[in-house]
Amino acid sequence: MGNGLKPSTRGSSGTRYRRVDVRLGWREVEGRRLGLVVCRVPALGRRGEWWLLTSLPVRGREDALRVVEVYRKRWEVEGFFRFLKAGLGLESFQVRGLLRIRKVVAILLGLAVWVWGVERVGGPFRELLLRLGGKLGLASERDGLYLLLRGLVRLLNHLVTQEFLEAERGGSYG
Repeated sequence: MGNGLKPSTRGSSGTRYRRVDVRLGWREVEGRRLGLVVCRVPALGRRGEWWLLTSLPVRGREDALRVVEVYRKRWEVEGFFRFLKAGLGLESFQVRGLLRIRKVVAILLGLAVWVWGVERVGGPFRELLLRLGGKLGLASERDGLYLLLRGLVRLLNHLVTQEFLEAERGGSYG
């Protein structure tokens, strides 16, 4: 084809997406030849088409799937920092002094990594936090870091309340 696009090829990138449609080719941008990968990801619904320009060589299906995987990983990193800033409120803290700023960042970064790890590992603890966080079990519902964080807060509130009540009754909880 004149624009460098080749017919669609199908493949699995080994990611959480079961199947992706990939078209590949090239475009000239400011005198540079850039690879173009158009990826249709049915699992993403209406937003499921990515047009990725890359300086990486794209000679075939495997190269195109590698570009998609690199982009997907980059998107995970972006999501992590979005969670750190918006979900944990990193930018809303008002502290003065480099040492205090480092402490806040270290604590929130540690919490973000922990929640991220719970999401990645899965298992019954993740499911418990999701349910406590408000997951309803609908097919259209998305799991995520925010639900896990809300579930963690609810679990910790429950444990602190239980410990307080035990102490008030003269028990030896904890």
